[in-house]
Amino acid sequence: MISRLQVKQFLLNRKEIVEINNDIIELEYEERREIVRILTAFADNVRPYIDDLLESNTFLGEIDFIRSKSITWKPFSIQSSRFSQISLF
Repeated sequence: MISRLQVKQFLLNRKEIVEINNDIIELEYEERREIVRILTAFADNVRPYIDDLLESNTFLGEIDFIRSKSITWKPFSIQSSRFSQISLF
């Protein structure tokens, strides 16, 4: 048979579990708010440089295209002087 003390301990343990669960949920919400705050601050710092970043992205894309084309032609043993005459675009 279950004593009153056992019931009381069960209820106290259950209350503690609920409180701990609530603490975990609150910490998860706090973590999300912190992530949003950090990303917002980062976006605010980067926003003035958007045009420069887009230009750099285009430039890097062109460089990557040239490199890929170079790697593609390498197995065919094309001479460098002949390769320089090939249109890249």
